[in-house]
Amino acid sequence: MRLKQLSLVGIFVALISALPAPARAQAVERLCDPGNEDCREILIAYIRAEKVGLDLAFWFMEDAYVAGEVIKRHQAGVPVRVLMDTQANASTPRNIDRLAELQAAGIPMREKVTGGILHWKMMLFAGQNIVEFSGANFSSDAWLYSGSPYTNYVDEAIYFTSDTSVVNSFRTKFDDLWINTTGYANYANISGPLVRNYGVFPKDPELNFPPLESFADRSVNHYNLEQQKLDVIIYRITDQRHTNAVIAAAQRGIPVRLLSEPLQYRDPKRLWHSWNIDRLYMAGVQIRDRAHAGLNHQKLTLLHSQGMSVLGSSNWTSPSDNSQEEHNYFTTKPHLFTWLVDHFERKWNNSTGIAESAPFTPLPPDAATAPSPASGAQGVAATTVTLKWHAGYWAHNYDIYFGTSPQPPLLAADQMLGPSQSTIDYKQFTIPTALQAGTTYYWRIVSKTMANKTASSEVFSFSTEGSTPPPPPPPPPPPPPPPDGSDIVLHAGKGTRFGAWQMESDSTAASGVKMRQPDAGAPKLKASAAPANYFELTFNAEAGVAYRLWVRGLADNNSWRNDSAFVQFSGSVDSGGTPVWRIGTTTATEVSLEECSSCGVSNWGWQDNGWGAGVLGPLVYFATTGTHTIRVQTREDGFAIDQIVLSRSTYLSSAPGPNKDDNTILAEQGGGGSTPPPGDTTTPTAQISSPSNGATVSGTTNVAVTAGDNVAVSRVELLVDGAQIASDSSAPYEFSWSTTSLVDGTHTLQARAVDSSNNVGLSSTVSVTVKNTVTSPSDTTAPTAQITSPSSGATVSGTANVAVSASDNVAVSRVELLLDGVLVATDSAAPYQFAWDTSGTTNGSHTLRARAVDSSNNTGLSDIITVTVSNTATTSEEIVLWTANAVGRVGNWQLVSDATAAGGLRMHHPDAGGAKITTAAAAPANYFEVTFNGVAGKPYRIWLRGKAEANYWANDSVFLQFDGSVDSGGANIWRIGTTSAAEYNLEEASGFGVSEWGWQDNGWGAGVLGPLVYFKTTGPQTLRIQTREDGLSIDQIVLSPSKYLSSAPGPTKNDNTILGKTQ
Repeated sequence: MRLKQLSLVGIFVALISALPAPARAQAVERLCDPGNEDCREILIAYIRAEKVGLDLAFWFMEDAYVAGEVIKRHQAGVPVRVLMDTQANASTPRNIDRLAELQAAGIPMREKVTGGILHWKMMLFAGQNIVEFSGANFSSDAWLYSGSPYTNYVDEAIYFTSDTSVVNSFRTKFDDLWINTTGYANYANISGPLVRNYGVFPKDPELNFPPLESFADRSVNHYNLEQQKLDVIIYRITDQRHTNAVIAAAQRGIPVRLLSEPLQYRDPKRLWHSWNIDRLYMAGVQIRDRAHAGLNHQKLTLLHSQGMSVLGSSNWTSPSDNSQEEHNYFTTKPHLFTWLVDHFERKWNNSTGIAESAPFTPLPPDAATAPSPASGAQGVAATTVTLKWHAGYWAHNYDIYFGTSPQPPLLAADQMLGPSQSTIDYKQFTIPTALQAGTTYYWRIVSKTMANKTASSEVFSFSTEGSTPPPPPPPPPPPPPPPDGSDIVLHAGKGTRFGAWQMESDSTAASGVKMRQPDAGAPKLKASAAPANYFELTFNAEAGVAYRLWVRGLADNNSWRNDSAFVQFSGSVDSGGTPVWRIGTTTATEVSLEECSSCGVSNWGWQDNGWGAGVLGPLVYFATTGTHTIRVQTREDGFAIDQIVLSRSTYLSSAPGPNKDDNTILAEQGGGGSTPPPGDTTTPTAQISSPSNGATVSGTTNVAVTAGDNVAVSRVELLVDGAQIASDSSAPYEFSWSTTSLVDGTHTLQARAVDSSNNVGLSSTVSVTVKNTVTSPSDTTAPTAQITSPSSGATVSGTANVAVSASDNVAVSRVELLLDGVLVATDSAAPYQFAWDTSGTTNGSHTLRARAVDSSNNTGLSDIITVTVSNTATTSEEIVLWTANAVGRVGNWQLVSDATAAGGLRMHHPDAGGAKITTAAAAPANYFEVTFNGVAGKPYRIWLRGKAEANYWANDSVFLQFDGSVDSGGANIWRIGTTSAAEYNLEEASGFGVSEWGWQDNGWGAGVLGPLVYFKTTGPQTLRIQTREDGLSIDQIVLSPSKYLSSAPGPTKNDNTILGKTQ
């Protein structure tokens, strides 16, 4: 049987190599949704129809039916090849049975043996010119229809296509993996040499094959380009590069919706998933969870302004980017985009009447337990006390309450210490001052998730050794806080108003008065340090207490365009004590009555400073206890407010009333305002007499206003596009308006009259056209561009010259070079040439395109060319690694956010006061690993950038080991799994000290370089960094054969060098 199989394979290779891809009778381009289709039967039909060759690759296979049909094809004489991974056996035992069946049938099988897992889920039908790929495993349920639409299924969108460019790309990629002898090994039924079955075809530019190509970098580039809307369905998120870019999109006003899998949210093996989900939630991303029975295993991103669908096998995780074998599709095919948009909207809106999704609700963390010192402990040394506790998996941030009262005060807020990732991983905080002898101290920990959900521990206590000292003199009494535990309720009508805000009688408002700025059709504003229109109230608040801000508002004409305001305070801070939203600055928190886009408004309603259905905004704290001022300034006119609540308890998690059609009136408390005395309430009148509505103006234009009042007009203000630009306090009211600072086009003018009682009257708006630019006859002819070098299909390495010819009927102003659709360089003078450093680009297929821009901003695009980047260590010798991309962490090592670190993250082992480890361990308890490609026989200098906790020399060292390291003579050294290791000490020599970030190699002594490292084989290598002294952080690792062979990339102290990662 084996000889017969090899014979068939040989015939198949000869036929495929000699002939082009077989023609197909009918084009195939479809997606299958297991929610209402039996996708397995579609797959089985293609398996049964295959007559030429069947290739399949999978993470695991549980489905005996599918495996049986594959075996039948093999038994019918159709050559079959299988790529698989036995690492799946532990979590999916039925995979063992399926692999045994395929092996017993005599099917050739190869196994992934190094790096991350084989995460492919595909089949290639050679004779039918069809490939299937998606995120769907060949599990027992992922492909099956339950018989009841959308009630019990695995979320997937399974793609079948006969697009020859895509199919040929998979032909070449499958062959690449099949003959790979470094990452893959023979598993069963293979003898003789490994050969390709197909020709070598260029990769379709819309495909993405990690780990040779970065999924995260390509995704983030597109998130950053999005201008309209992002919709996401994702199973798992542990790579914060995706999260950070999506948060940035939300912060620039791009609506983001995300469908998530609830089982991942509290999976202890994936605890960073909840960290990312909570961060997205707090940033205003709208999140819904799977609600149907089954599993949301899908991976999909829809970028609406780009018409792009991103689908495939990669989760938003680091392994899916840089270690696992993955297949993804960044496609702009309109029919796929339309199908997937409808698919997403159905799930999001439950439009079939079946609950496929439900609003996401963030969960609280576990309360801190296992205190040290133990609760009730006696005789604790009063010198230095370190509090320790076990935090559980879900808390990341901590408030420490500590003092001599049984209800201890807040000592330190927002200590970002991370979760307890094991039963022995304790969080700790050192009391910054010595304690009093013979004194009982009380403490508790408030644990917080990244969604600011909290859990308080019980109050722990301990007593210090020695006798009680005499009591100190009593301190002066602090300013009075609000009533114990009380919320602050303000009636807006009792505030002091400025500009266009007016007090108006309203029987439905609190105290019968609302504060309103009439709708004048003005555009939305930005927060101002010196706003023209605002009102203020005073209140008493307590320092260090978290308050939730609520506003009851009413939009003119129930229009969402009249529903928002900026809020500022005189003494507000964030949870870390940093000033935020301060009066007199341009920072403010926003309150928008409409809960989400298209949610609408209706009469009075309550809203906080969050955005999105059910999304709560950030809390506000105050720096001092006592009297504070709140300022409400205009964001959109046409908005009325009657009540403002700052809640520390009652309304901390829910509003005082509904978002629409509310009639809740709360009694005032904690405020310092008072009802103004009766007086003049008649508003003045104003009218712009010149220029006239519709006039065209230029240069400096005279604006004339008439104004009147029953008592006296104190001033008239001129507003351009809703912003005040000038004021006149005496008649005749005239303004010399310079239009030269405005862009040409339509602008609005409005006059605001203010009387001696601060009543305000607004004129009607006058629309004028500003025209200061003299234009020449328009040029609408687009320039042309063509890449003349390299040619399409070329292989490039090192620094490649890209030459472009461009022309225009008038003049070319610049030529831009686009790599994989992203602008990377610009040349503004002919000849248009670019020195493209390919060392920063992953090996593999990439697209180049030129864009010419002329003097009238017309653009012309060249044809796309495809090139293959192929760099070895000789063209990109320097190996620069970021610990943010480490492939594994064991024990107490943790990734910590740090703006000064490469990629914004550093790898940190918290200082637990452990003793220095004198000898490296063959099986260490605490380590992390990074992978890279090295060259055999080449000497490398090792450099690490480190930072010692508290700048303490006893927190500055690690052991370094490799899986393939040798010395210059080829003898094994520093190998993983042994007790041999290189040592890294950040301090250069005894007594030199450490200070912040610094570079050091594996030598010891001032100016002393350590021994070089060599590698036995060329190809993938693993570096393991294990703990020698706790308290060290590392962000960059360099292995240099040339540039840094004799000197460090940066200084040993106070360094700020960030190198670009090369692998």
